[in-house]
Amino acid sequence: MDALISLLGPFWGWIGGAAAIVIGLFGIYHKGKSTGVQQERTKQETAAAKQQMGDRISVWEVKDDVAKRDDDQLLDSAAPWVRNKQGGRSP
Repeated sequence: MDALISLLGPFWGWIGGAAAIVIGLFGIYHKGKSTGVQQERTKQETAAAKQQMGDRISVWEVKDDVAKRDDDQLLDSAAPWVRNKQGGRSP
């Protein structure tokens, strides 16, 4: 054991330096990984917010369209989705 320690004696500085470099590289890797996760989370939240805003605008447009129509126009436009075979109007 003493022979091994005496053999590695001149290299302790190099071993310590290499260990410091490995620890530094691990720190850089970990920092980059956490930054990438945060960027992806922000990107997904932004995309979800844009989608929600588009959905809200669509709802507003439909509500405005429905508010502008009278009952007969609403029945005619709903005819394709109604089971009544007379175009949505009662006899």
